[in-house]
Amino acid sequence: MDQDFLPPDVRHEIISHALEWSFQPGELLIVQDCQPTCLILLAGGDVQVEVREKNSGVSVLARRSAGSIVGEMSLLIGIPRTALARAITPVNAWLLPTGEYYDLARRFPALEPTLMRLAINKLGNSYKDHFAERRYSDLFWRAALAVESNGLSNTRALKFVRRAWKRNA
Repeated sequence: MDQDFLPPDVRHEIISHALEWSFQPGELLIVQDCQPTCLILLAGGDVQVEVREKNSGVSVLARRSAGSIVGEMSLLIGIPRTALARAITPVNAWLLPTGEYYDLARRFPALEPTLMRLAINKLGNSYKDHFAERRYSDLFWRAALAVESNGLSNTRALKFVRRAWKRNA
């Protein structure tokens, strides 16, 4: 479960600041190409993560369920959503608005590196066959290596990823 990546005090803070929301099958939790508005923690139900390509239709990237975190990648890098997330069963979720997310990231310095590790893990396991996500994965691996091997602060590593993304977009 993705939420297990979060320290208990951070998970508690996220849930205490989040909005409880329900989605019916077919409803979108995340819209591709839109600016991120929240971090989503799934409390129940199943979500399918998809990418709509101009020429090749839809690619299914992953299926997420209770305990998963959705939408962290765009928040970390500060770019529009690269995929959509669709409810495939009734879904209950906690939505942490973007402003609240950044407030918590300032108060809990471990939040962003924890989400970065989660994103790297997801990209390595679920999205490895998709071109755009491979590009994303390369950027996250570079940031992770910068943090681990060069002793860069997490803020500097995230700035590095954002600059690299803009150059490669």
